[in-house]
Amino acid sequence: LVADLTLLRRDIESGRAPAPAWRDRLGDVALSLRRVRPGQYAWLGGGGLALGAVVYAGTSRLGWTGLAALVAAGLLLYRYLRNRPLELKAALARRVSRYPEVRFITAVGQDLTVVVDRPAAHLYARIDRETNACNKKLFFGPPLTVTVRSDLPAAERERRLNEPGVCYVRNDLAGGPDPGGR
Repeated sequence: LVADLTLLRRDIESGRAPAPAWRDRLGDVALSLRRVRPGQYAWLGGGGLALGAVVYAGTSRLGWTGLAALVAAGLLLYRYLRNRPLELKAALARRVSRYPEVRFITAVGQDLTVVVDRPAAHLYARIDRETNACNKKLFFGPPLTVTVRSDLPAAERERRLNEPGVCYVRNDLAGGPDPGGR
């Protein structure tokens, strides 16, 4: 192993090391694209769209009408990708709010706090399954995280309910009629 590493080091330093295979190069590019921040995706997408538009306009017989359609499609795709994390967070809150044990749900950024009546392992597993399903649909950005709490003091509960980011409040906590008799 030491001899092989010494030989490899000598080859790399002298420039005699073989070039990596195309498969390895493409794998490195794909890995670097996974590390791109969301703002950089917009620039990469915009640059790719602009390059595609120029090539399309130069080679197409449709001209600028087709280019306008291409730009509109790019903007719609950008809007979809940009709003995806917010839509997934709202969908996760809707799904979790269907569980009868859930008292209320608050969100700050990508972190959701679910307050439940009492801790139950099956409830944690169901919420975890829902969170993982939403995170699989997330294209970029930080994953959604969920904290399940059952031991919230009254003062903290009131503070959380009066702050922005409340996604769901069960009827008996909101002061309305309680259909479930809870």
